[in-house]
Amino acid sequence: MNKLLAGDLRGLELPRDLSVLRRDAETALGRGDSLDSLYGALAAEHPIALGELVYGPKALTGESAVRSALKVVEVLEKGLQPKALYPRLAKLGKDAAPEVLEAAVNRYPEAPWVLKLGSKLNVVPGLNHLERLLAHPTFESACFEHAQSGHFEALLQVAKEGRPEPAAALLSVGAEDAAIKAADFALSRLPEANVIAWLVATGGLEIDDLLCRLLPHLKSRQAVSLLLARSAPFPKTHARLRILLPAVR
Repeated sequence: MNKLLAGDLRGLELPRDLSVLRRDAETALGRGDSLDSLYGALAAEHPIALGELVYGPKALTGESAVRSALKVVEVLEKGLQPKALYPRLAKLGKDAAPEVLEAAVNRYPEAPWVLKLGSKLNVVPGLNHLERLLAHPTFESACFEHAQSGHFEALLQVAKEGRPEPAAALLSVGAEDAAIKAADFALSRLPEANVIAWLVATGGLEIDDLLCRLLPHLKSRQAVSLLLARSAPFPKTHARLRILLPAVR
Protein backbone atom coordinates (compact mmCIF):
# COMPACT_ATOMS: atom_id res chain seq x y z
CA MET A 1 0.00 0.00 0.00
CA ASN A 2 1.11 3.55 -0.75
CA LYS A 3 2.78 4.94 2.39
CA LEU A 4 0.54 8.03 2.39
CA LEU A 5 -2.55 5.89 2.39
CA ALA A 6 -1.12 3.95 5.31
CA GLY A 7 -0.87 7.22 7.24
CA ASP A 8 2.87 7.74 6.81
CA LEU A 9 3.18 11.44 5.99
CA ARG A 10 6.97 11.68 6.22
CA GLY A 11 8.40 13.71 3.36
CA LEU A 12 5.03 15.26 2.55
CA GLU A 13 5.24 19.01 2.10
CA LEU A 14 1.98 20.92 2.09
CA PRO A 15 0.45 22.76 0.36
CA ARG A 16 2.97 21.88 -2.39
CA ASP A 17 2.10 18.19 -2.40
CA LEU A 18 -1.65 18.56 -2.09
CA SER A 19 -2.19 17.53 -5.72
CA VAL A 20 -0.11 14.38 -5.15
CA LEU A 21 -2.11 13.63 -2.03
CA ARG A 22 -5.39 14.06 -3.88
CA ARG A 23 -4.22 11.91 -6.78
CA ASP A 24 -3.18 9.04 -4.53
CA ALA A 25 -6.44 9.26 -2.59
CA GLU A 26 -8.51 9.20 -5.79
CA THR A 27 -6.55 6.17 -7.00
CA ALA A 28 -7.20 4.42 -3.68
CA LEU A 29 -10.91 5.11 -3.90
CA GLY A 30 -10.95 3.72 -7.42
CA ARG A 31 -9.45 0.48 -6.10
CA GLY A 32 -11.94 0.34 -3.26
CA ASP A 33 -9.30 1.06 -0.59
CA SER A 34 -10.13 2.85 2.65
CA LEU A 35 -8.95 6.37 3.43
CA ASP A 36 -9.26 5.88 7.18
CA SER A 37 -5.53 5.80 7.90
CA LEU A 38 -4.76 8.75 5.64
CA TYR A 39 -7.56 10.88 7.09
CA GLY A 40 -6.56 9.95 10.63
CA ALA A 41 -2.97 11.02 10.04
CA LEU A 42 -4.00 14.26 8.33
CA ALA A 43 -6.40 15.05 11.17
CA ALA A 44 -3.50 14.85 13.60
CA GLU A 45 -0.84 16.61 11.52
CA HIS A 46 -2.39 18.56 8.63
CA PRO A 47 -6.04 19.43 9.34
CA ILE A 48 -6.11 22.15 6.67
CA ALA A 49 -5.08 19.65 3.97
CA LEU A 50 -7.68 17.26 5.35
CA GLY A 51 -10.33 19.91 4.88
CA GLU A 52 -9.23 20.47 1.28
CA LEU A 53 -9.70 16.78 0.52
CA VAL A 54 -12.96 16.39 2.43
CA TYR A 55 -14.99 19.52 1.76
CA GLY A 56 -12.88 21.88 -0.38
CA PRO A 57 -13.70 22.93 -3.96
CA LYS A 58 -12.05 19.76 -5.30
CA ALA A 59 -13.20 17.47 -2.50
CA LEU A 60 -13.17 13.71 -2.97
CA THR A 61 -16.56 12.21 -3.72
CA GLY A 62 -18.27 8.92 -3.00
CA GLU A 63 -19.61 7.07 0.01
CA SER A 64 -16.25 5.57 0.99
CA ALA A 65 -14.56 8.98 1.20
CA VAL A 66 -17.45 10.39 3.21
CA ARG A 67 -17.48 7.47 5.64
CA SER A 68 -13.79 7.96 6.30
CA ALA A 69 -14.45 11.67 6.83
CA LEU A 70 -17.11 10.92 9.44
CA LYS A 71 -14.46 9.19 11.54
CA VAL A 72 -12.56 12.48 11.94
CA VAL A 73 -15.58 14.76 11.98
CA GLU A 74 -14.57 16.49 15.23
CA VAL A 75 -11.45 17.81 13.53
CA LEU A 76 -13.36 18.75 10.40
CA GLU A 77 -15.83 20.80 12.44
CA LYS A 78 -12.97 23.05 13.51
CA GLY A 79 -12.41 24.06 9.89
CA LEU A 80 -16.01 24.33 8.71
CA GLN A 81 -19.14 25.09 10.71
CA PRO A 82 -21.24 21.96 11.28
CA LYS A 83 -24.32 23.43 9.60
CA ALA A 84 -22.26 23.73 6.41
CA LEU A 85 -20.09 20.62 6.86
CA TYR A 86 -22.77 17.96 7.12
CA PRO A 87 -24.83 19.10 4.09
CA ARG A 88 -21.58 19.24 2.11
CA LEU A 89 -20.70 15.67 3.10
CA ALA A 90 -24.20 14.45 2.26
CA LYS A 91 -23.91 16.01 -1.19
CA LEU A 92 -20.48 14.49 -1.83
CA GLY A 93 -21.52 10.97 -0.88
CA LYS A 94 -25.22 10.54 -1.52
CA ASP A 95 -25.25 6.83 -0.66
CA ALA A 96 -23.77 7.69 2.74
CA ALA A 97 -26.29 10.50 3.37
CA PRO A 98 -28.19 8.52 6.06
CA GLU A 99 -24.94 8.06 7.98
CA VAL A 100 -24.09 11.74 7.60
CA LEU A 101 -27.48 12.67 9.01
CA GLU A 102 -27.05 10.14 11.81
CA ALA A 103 -23.75 11.73 12.81
CA ALA A 104 -25.30 15.19 12.73
CA VAL A 105 -28.26 14.04 14.83
CA ASN A 106 -26.00 12.40 17.41
CA ARG A 107 -23.84 15.49 17.79
CA TYR A 108 -26.50 18.20 17.41
CA PRO A 109 -29.88 16.62 18.21
CA GLU A 110 -31.65 19.93 18.87
CA ALA A 111 -30.19 22.01 16.05
CA PRO A 112 -32.82 23.33 13.59
CA TRP A 113 -30.46 22.83 10.65
CA VAL A 114 -30.34 19.08 11.40
CA LEU A 115 -34.11 18.81 10.99
CA LYS A 116 -33.89 20.75 7.74
CA LEU A 117 -31.12 18.46 6.53
CA GLY A 118 -33.20 15.38 7.31
CA SER A 119 -36.15 16.82 5.42
CA LYS A 120 -34.00 17.76 2.44
CA LEU A 121 -32.44 14.30 2.26
CA ASN A 122 -35.80 12.64 2.77
CA VAL A 123 -34.18 10.60 5.53
CA VAL A 124 -35.89 9.85 8.84
CA PRO A 125 -33.59 10.93 11.69
CA GLY A 126 -32.54 7.94 13.78
CA LEU A 127 -33.94 5.27 11.46
CA ASN A 128 -30.64 4.16 9.98
CA HIS A 129 -29.14 3.73 13.45
CA LEU A 130 -32.10 1.78 14.81
CA GLU A 131 -32.28 -0.50 11.78
CA ARG A 132 -28.59 -1.36 12.18
CA LEU A 133 -29.22 -2.36 15.81
CA LEU A 134 -32.33 -4.51 15.30
CA ALA A 135 -30.40 -7.68 16.07
CA HIS A 136 -28.03 -6.08 18.59
CA PRO A 137 -28.34 -6.26 22.40
CA THR A 138 -28.26 -2.46 22.60
CA PHE A 139 -31.45 -2.05 20.53
CA GLU A 140 -33.59 -1.52 23.64
CA SER A 141 -31.42 1.27 25.05
CA ALA A 142 -31.14 2.83 21.60
CA CYS A 143 -34.95 3.03 21.38
CA PHE A 144 -35.12 4.96 24.64
CA GLU A 145 -32.31 7.28 23.57
CA HIS A 146 -34.05 8.04 20.28
CA ALA A 147 -37.34 8.63 22.09
CA GLN A 148 -35.57 11.22 24.24
CA SER A 149 -34.26 12.84 21.06
CA GLY A 150 -37.77 13.04 19.60
CA HIS A 151 -37.21 10.54 16.78
CA PHE A 152 -40.77 9.22 16.92
CA GLU A 153 -41.09 8.45 13.22
CA ALA A 154 -37.97 6.26 13.30
CA LEU A 155 -39.34 4.34 16.28
CA LEU A 156 -42.66 3.80 14.53
CA GLN A 157 -40.86 2.48 11.48
CA VAL A 158 -38.85 -0.12 13.41
CA ALA A 159 -41.96 -1.13 15.38
CA LYS A 160 -43.23 -2.46 12.05
CA GLU A 161 -40.55 -5.13 12.33
CA GLY A 162 -42.61 -6.68 15.13
CA ARG A 163 -40.59 -5.07 17.92
CA PRO A 164 -42.37 -3.96 21.12
CA GLU A 165 -39.46 -1.89 22.48
CA PRO A 166 -40.36 1.26 20.50
CA ALA A 167 -43.82 1.37 22.11
CA ALA A 168 -42.26 1.28 25.57
CA ALA A 169 -39.70 3.92 24.63
CA LEU A 170 -42.39 6.26 23.30
CA LEU A 171 -44.47 5.79 26.44
CA SER A 172 -41.43 6.67 28.53
CA VAL A 173 -41.48 10.22 27.11
CA GLY A 174 -45.24 10.61 27.45
CA ALA A 175 -46.03 10.07 23.75
CA GLU A 176 -49.06 7.88 24.41
CA ASP A 177 -50.65 8.14 20.96
CA ALA A 178 -47.37 7.21 19.30
CA ALA A 179 -46.86 4.37 21.80
CA ILE A 180 -50.28 2.93 20.93
CA LYS A 181 -49.51 3.20 17.23
CA ALA A 182 -46.13 1.49 17.73
CA ALA A 183 -47.76 -1.32 19.70
CA ASP A 184 -50.32 -1.76 16.92
CA PHE A 185 -47.56 -1.90 14.29
CA ALA A 186 -45.65 -4.49 16.29
CA LEU A 187 -48.70 -6.72 16.76
CA SER A 188 -49.71 -6.40 13.11
CA ARG A 189 -46.35 -7.80 12.08
CA LEU A 190 -45.86 -10.23 14.96
CA PRO A 191 -49.04 -11.06 16.93
CA GLU A 192 -46.99 -12.74 19.67
CA ALA A 193 -45.01 -9.55 20.40
CA ASN A 194 -45.38 -9.04 24.14
CA VAL A 195 -46.30 -5.37 24.07
CA ILE A 196 -48.06 -5.59 27.44
CA ALA A 197 -44.87 -6.61 29.24
CA TRP A 198 -42.91 -3.80 27.61
CA LEU A 199 -45.55 -1.18 28.31
CA VAL A 200 -45.80 -2.33 31.93
CA ALA A 201 -42.02 -2.10 32.27
CA THR A 202 -42.27 1.57 31.37
CA GLY A 203 -45.70 2.68 32.58
CA GLY A 204 -46.21 0.34 35.52
CA LEU A 205 -49.46 -1.47 36.23
CA GLU A 206 -51.52 1.71 35.74
CA ILE A 207 -51.87 1.21 32.00
CA ASP A 208 -55.31 -0.36 31.82
CA ASP A 209 -56.86 2.67 30.11
CA LEU A 210 -53.93 2.92 27.72
CA LEU A 211 -54.32 -0.71 26.67
CA CYS A 212 -58.03 -0.16 26.10
CA ARG A 213 -57.12 2.53 23.56
CA LEU A 214 -55.06 -0.05 21.67
CA LEU A 215 -57.86 -2.58 21.29
CA PRO A 216 -59.86 -0.90 18.48
CA HIS A 217 -56.77 -1.13 16.26
CA LEU A 218 -56.41 -4.90 16.55
CA LYS A 219 -57.30 -6.98 13.51
CA SER A 220 -55.56 -10.28 14.24
CA ARG A 221 -57.41 -12.97 16.16
CA GLN A 222 -54.08 -14.39 17.27
CA ALA A 223 -53.01 -11.01 18.66
CA VAL A 224 -56.31 -10.60 20.52
CA SER A 225 -56.08 -14.14 21.92
CA LEU A 226 -52.52 -13.67 23.14
CA LEU A 227 -53.29 -10.28 24.66
CA LEU A 228 -56.28 -11.80 26.46
CA ALA A 229 -54.02 -14.42 28.00
CA ARG A 230 -51.68 -11.70 29.26
CA SER A 231 -54.22 -9.11 30.35
CA ALA A 232 -55.50 -10.54 33.65
CA PRO A 233 -53.92 -7.73 35.75
CA PHE A 234 -55.93 -5.18 33.73
CA PRO A 235 -59.65 -5.73 34.32
CA LYS A 236 -61.00 -3.24 31.75
CA THR A 237 -58.71 -4.51 29.02
CA HIS A 238 -59.36 -8.15 29.92
CA ALA A 239 -63.13 -7.73 29.83
CA ARG A 240 -63.09 -5.94 26.48
CA LEU A 241 -60.77 -8.51 24.94
CA ARG A 242 -63.15 -11.29 25.97
CA ILE A 243 -65.92 -9.48 24.12
CA LEU A 244 -63.70 -8.70 21.15
CA LEU A 245 -62.25 -12.18 20.61
CA PRO A 246 -65.36 -13.84 19.09
CA ALA A 247 -65.77 -10.95 16.66
CA VAL A 248 -62.23 -11.16 15.24
CA ARG A 249 -61.46 -13.68 12.54
